[in-house]
Amino acid sequence: MTSCKIVVYHYVRPIKNSKYSINGMEVEDFEKQIKFLKKTYNPITATDVVDTLKNKQKIPDNSVLLTFDDGLKDHVKYVYPILKENGIQGVFFPPGKPILEKVVLDVHKIHFILATITDVNSIIDEIKEYLEKLKDNPTIETFDFYYKKFAIANRFDPKEIIFVKKLLQKGLPSEFRENLVDQLFTKYVTDNEQSFSEKLYLSMDDIYKMKKDGMVFGSHGYSHYWMDTLDENELIQEFSRNKEFLSKISGDNLLLCYPHGGYNDLVMKKLEENNFQFALTTEVGDAKLDGESRFKLKRFDCNDFPPISTK
Repeated sequence: MTSCKIVVYHYVRPIKNSKYSINGMEVEDFEKQIKFLKKTYNPITATDVVDTLKNKQKIPDNSVLLTFDDGLKDHVKYVYPILKENGIQGVFFPPGKPILEKVVLDVHKIHFILATITDVNSIIDEIKEYLEKLKDNPTIETFDFYYKKFAIANRFDPKEIIFVKKLLQKGLPSEFRENLVDQLFTKYVTDNEQSFSEKLYLSMDDIYKMKKDGMVFGSHGYSHYWMDTLDENELIQEFSRNKEFLSKISGDNLLLCYPHGGYNDLVMKKLEENNFQFALTTEVGDAKLDGESRFKLKRFDCNDFPPISTK
């Protein structure tokens, strides 16, 4: 069976001396990892993956494809020059909304809120107070209900961090969730969202520069919604905005990386209807390029390979 390893990166930046203690990979570790991957595996391109899926093209043993989510400014400042120097193609998946509308996605607001505070329990206490004020609202559950549901550690974060992320990303009804995230972001990070967005995300000029040098761009959704929570009409709107953005950045590459890893049969049906070539999940493992849906390709996190990020 033909398979390859697909590796995903997010933040790649000088973290030790940064204002924000963000979860990511130090630039020096990224350089070391690229040398390791180049020595140990055979880097391939997005076209190689598409041709293998479509035409059963043979790819080398130990093939690896490098992917980069979220359209971060890190990717043009630190990632792209290293990939270019090593002759490796990166496949980048920016969401359209923050780049075109100069906003900060909730998921990144949450990252930077958590990166700014010294004790996660202070945020948890603020969440508890916020929920207490809403206790008479029939759409809101108790703090204990949400904590039991979401405070479950994963391989990257303790349960307290996961609780904050899950509750603020999707746990609360959108009206209250967005309001609370905005309050916390303004309090702990900045009240100038546009300026922060311009520093955090790629610009269109960045994308064109990288694309000119052989980097490939796909989609991370337009609004970075959990696609598996959208109904059909909402998905149609999301795909319409998504494809309009892709037409500006991707050429013939109709590739998708599911925001938050959320997908279902309806999402895959819309991918088929819109002629997408493949889609990437957050499920861990080798990407099987035959005998498996091209819309369910697995990936490894960059921290699954040496050197482990020093954070």
